[in-house]
Amino acid sequence: MSIKLIAVDLDGTLLRSDGTVCPISADILRQAVEKGIYIIMATSRRLQSVRRISKELGIVTQPIICADGALVMSHPNGDIWQQHTISSKVAIEIAEFADENDWELTVVAGNKTYYRQRLGQLLGEFEDNRIIVSKNIDMMQSDEPIRILAYDADAIPRIVTFCNETFLMSQLNLQYYYNSDDSIRSLGIFPKSADKGTALNNICDRLEISLVDTMAIGDGSNDIPMLKLAGLSVVMGNAREEIKGYADAIAVSHNEGGVGQAVREFVLQGAE
Repeated sequence: MSIKLIAVDLDGTLLRSDGTVCPISADILRQAVEKGIYIIMATSRRLQSVRRISKELGIVTQPIICADGALVMSHPNGDIWQQHTISSKVAIEIAEFADENDWELTVVAGNKTYYRQRLGQLLGEFEDNRIIVSKNIDMMQSDEPIRILAYDADAIPRIVTFCNETFLMSQLNLQYYYNSDDSIRSLGIFPKSADKGTALNNICDRLEISLVDTMAIGDGSNDIPMLKLAGLSVVMGNAREEIKGYADAIAVSHNEGGVGQAVREFVLQGAE
């Protein structure tokens, strides 16, 4: 096995608990790029967030996976290679259900991110492509969404039940995101056809790289599709135990530079 491509999750993996990039890991990833190895950021985050992090890393010419595979691009400012969306009909049903219960959603559609208005907030665009609207249903008036997020503790189980009872689940991929104490932080709602494994496969086809020659590094359940597909799977030490069962190797935690440790041990040392 000669690793030619590394897919790296961000939150809980490359990013530390405070949301900052681990400098040790960042430096080692840049070394890997210098040796001709592709570094693919694979995250549930929106495109604008990935652009910011890639600029901070100094890795701006590599393909990226956003919104858990709903969006794949040639690089953060490049061409769209793959995009999956939630149908307007399904998205509207979820938005109406949230509005009926006074829950906040956050929606990514096209290149825009929508937020439901909170007390004291002005309607309209407050940053580039970030828009506040009065109701969740207003988020569904333009492009079909690639990602819907729910944070309200009461909303999360009830939205899941709603999707099951209305048979929407067959069209959706639902992902839970966790706090460090294993409590649920948020619910991600994505198109059924989107996941990090499918996105990784798409990138490898385009770059003509065998999956055997890839490495995936992650910490969450949304990383499982790419961990199962990659030739070498590495799970962070801070991951929940059930995720570690998908690992070929366990790294130290995200706060200790686990990504850098894994890339140095399994990729860079072997290339010397």
